[in-house]
Amino acid sequence: MVLVPTVTIAHAATTEIVVLDLTAIAAIFAFLENIQGTFVVVLPDTNCLTPDDAWVSESPQLLVSNATKLVSLISDSTGNSLEDPHSLSFGSLNRMVALDYVIKSGNHYIAYTDGSAVKRRGLDGTEDITITNGLPDPRGIATDCVTGNIYYADMQKPIIAVSNTEGTSHKVCLKSPQVKKPFSLALNTRKGVLYFSDLGKGGIFSYSMDCTGGYARYIASAHAASGLALDDNAQVLYWTEFYKREVKLYNIQSGGVRAISITDRNYYMRKPFGLTVLGNYLFFTSWENGCIGRIPKHGGEIRAVSCNRNANLQGISHVHSPSVCRRPSGSCGYCPRPRFCMLSSDRRGSFECVCPEGFISSGSGCTLRNEDFILVSARHSIMALSLQGSSSWIAKLPLPPQENIIALDYDYTGKKVFWTDVKTKKIYSAKLDGTNMEVLLSHDSSRDQCRLCHPDGLAYDWTNGQLYYTDYASGEICYINVKMYGKKTPQRVLNGLHWPRAIVVDPRNRKLYFSEWGTVPRISSLSIGNRYPQALISTNVTWPNALTISRDRSKLYFGDAGKDYVASYNLYSRRVYPLSSTPHIFGIDQYTERYNQQYIYWSDWQLGVLKQSVNGGRIQQLATSSDVYRASGIRVFSRR
Repeated sequence: MVLVPTVTIAHAATTEIVVLDLTAIAAIFAFLENIQGTFVVVLPDTNCLTPDDAWVSESPQLLVSNATKLVSLISDSTGNSLEDPHSLSFGSLNRMVALDYVIKSGNHYIAYTDGSAVKRRGLDGTEDITITNGLPDPRGIATDCVTGNIYYADMQKPIIAVSNTEGTSHKVCLKSPQVKKPFSLALNTRKGVLYFSDLGKGGIFSYSMDCTGGYARYIASAHAASGLALDDNAQVLYWTEFYKREVKLYNIQSGGVRAISITDRNYYMRKPFGLTVLGNYLFFTSWENGCIGRIPKHGGEIRAVSCNRNANLQGISHVHSPSVCRRPSGSCGYCPRPRFCMLSSDRRGSFECVCPEGFISSGSGCTLRNEDFILVSARHSIMALSLQGSSSWIAKLPLPPQENIIALDYDYTGKKVFWTDVKTKKIYSAKLDGTNMEVLLSHDSSRDQCRLCHPDGLAYDWTNGQLYYTDYASGEICYINVKMYGKKTPQRVLNGLHWPRAIVVDPRNRKLYFSEWGTVPRISSLSIGNRYPQALISTNVTWPNALTISRDRSKLYFGDAGKDYVASYNLYSRRVYPLSSTPHIFGIDQYTERYNQQYIYWSDWQLGVLKQSVNGGRIQQLATSSDVYRASGIRVFSRR
């Protein structure tokens, strides 16, 4: 049997992926006629074709996405007979804009954007993994067929970043002001170079695939380059101009840039969007009239493969396969976590084991850039922020993407972070470098009297290893001893509470402070070993989310997400002192900097991470809500 090329079409408005035969192009557009929305079409790699351009491919699969199903249709050499389709459920997706193939250790995956996330899934329907999420507008995806790394661009953030195929280690390549509105991506694995279009800067740029190239190199002017494609054989980069109805090329060897001479008598190229190289032709999508057009690579008349005004087509890219991947000599070998393998842009096209963003080399491993930092939970991940403004950095801890992180705390001596996930109903711990991750307590393993249902608050007592937590659903405060080996058995401290939220421990005075959201919102104290809490604050509070204690144990600092304010409470005078207003506070912590300057730090869902003197005054924004998505739990740590 001679097999025909494969096509992948991703539909943004609905949720299904269908695999079709490229030679049966009429069947593809008959399918598209019944679907409204945006598509991404993936055509086969140039090197899959025979020399006579007979449209013969190594792969029989055509993937047409409309994103809850992946349907594979196999055809014979004529393309007329099709076997029964094989469906693959993709679940419920929000908005699929772009996709590409990932190949790692002989396994084939699809990497794709889903609303605010970048995900990957095996072609056999297994290993559905979230690579990253919390992105406001992910647009471009390009996969490295050598290492399996996934590069992605977010136009609104704006950012270009790379992740390994497990989604545990990430590195930021470019961010504002180096990029304004990054859109399309293309990879040159021969040279270790990343190419991208920037709609905000109006140009095409290149950058090192290992993300160490300093500033991006300007290649050419491009008013609105929505499509980007690399001819790997000829080492030529092509792009479409969305408003000018033209295609340009950049010769990587000579450095020359020119427009391709085209004839478009029937106006097929109306707002060209995507672009790919296939054999001796360039194929483009027309965003305005729903056409897939074909142009000879060196110029000529445009022919329409097919047109459908209802299709609303977008990007086109080629399928990677092991036989056509341009692999440099050498390899990374084994990269100890959290390092991951990346291609370098030097002439040898060498490999490097690199540390994730915000980490530096430490022996064979990686460590945060310094030991003074802020930890913030960002729903799906835990972020670390520099405490010193002169060396500002933001790092994502190299952990698998989480479902919904709320509370966190940190053992500075053991260099271990603890966090709760209210969706998985678990409490976790791990080293800062992502190693030694374990589940400390889960809903299934907890006892009836301390059933883990919705763990909202977390507080670590470093003097005895007891980790306290509040459970919003069960109305309990319990603890586990993390220094005990084996199974952690929770012990109840208090029950009968009404929606307990934040909690903080004072080891020196053996006290707990906690908040409740219930019918009588309040902040209370409890002497450890006692079962009778004392209400401290019960007026002018609605949703007391945030709570911490000063270093000298004389004050509480708290925030109310219902009343939208931050305040302090003097434990001796029992008076509340308002400090500032904030839209939606979630967590808070206090820290004394140099020269005894005292500050409070808090997280806000709308504003990110903020800092203010304990005496009030100017508020500093340390990270935006784009940097830290849904900032929740927060802790500040220092060697001092």
